[in-house]
Amino acid sequence: LDLKIPLSGNDDAKFDAKITLPGNQAQWGDIPPLENLKGKVRITEVNPEFENVTANFLGGAFKISSASSAAGNTSFNIGGDINASFIKDYVSGNLKSRAHPALLSAMSGSAKYDGLINFNKAGSQTNLKFDLRNWASSAPAPAKKLAGTPMFGEFNLKTYPASKNNPVRADWSGKLGDQYFIQGNLNTAGEVKNALGIGSSAPLPLQGIALHLASNELNLDQWVDFLSLGKLKSEVNKADAPEQDIQISAQIKKLIALDREWLDVNIQSQKKNMIWQLRLNSPQIAGQVQWHPSGGNHPSGLIAGRLARLKVPDQLPPPDLLSKEGA
Repeated sequence: LDLKIPLSGNDDAKFDAKITLPGNQAQWGDIPPLENLKGKVRITEVNPEFENVTANFLGGAFKISSASSAAGNTSFNIGGDINASFIKDYVSGNLKSRAHPALLSAMSGSAKYDGLINFNKAGSQTNLKFDLRNWASSAPAPAKKLAGTPMFGEFNLKTYPASKNNPVRADWSGKLGDQYFIQGNLNTAGEVKNALGIGSSAPLPLQGIALHLASNELNLDQWVDFLSLGKLKSEVNKADAPEQDIQISAQIKKLIALDREWLDVNIQSQKKNMIWQLRLNSPQIAGQVQWHPSGGNHPSGLIAGRLARLKVPDQLPPPDLLSKEGA
């Protein structure tokens, strides 16, 4: 440690600290820990410098090194791997997580990432690129992905210093392939807003989470069966998870539900105070429905609403019958 403190004049103190990491562990908040940290770190009054710093992070290798930087800017190169088995174990062990167990179980494989982190007086900016070629998901479409199928993504994060003129402390955006889109921000009150789009991007909600789906076809019956696999486990964490306002919208050309085909379906729904408000519109069904979860007055829940139009389609033949006719 080299420390210089001027005893006269207006010069600032100067220090130069060099730290060797023999295999430490570091963690901030709920972020997964950096384990087996190795390398050298130099900290000065100007900026930190990293020399061959490596660690185990997100179930894979992690590396950070100093990059070429202009005056007033500090940049670092980062890269590493993400292992699906680590994500499943870490998230499922977090009692505050709202990730559905079935979605976690469906993940497998690994992904690579690399990018640049930059710090300056205006805040920070992180730009990452992802290669998910070896990532896989056995969930129904549109979340299904086969291992080996090319998929690339990007994620951008910006942070800002506290300011009365800017209530936003951080914002982020990203996409995976041409199918999945995300954006969000964090304000000075600690409130988080997120928007997830599948098939097209989704605008940020006024509060909470917004989900939007634009698809030519969705088999809702498959999703109900798939999500029911993790239902019992999800109930264990439900009481410990913070409640959030959720908005869901969808535009689906062909929806398979209740073993029937519903065409050109438009759905707008919102969950607030544990109650779902649902608005449907299509050539076959239109109206509003409200769903109350199970409670003291309604142990099995309650569904109420009013339909302005209902033309029930014919039931689809069983899949095994279709396969026989095709043969």
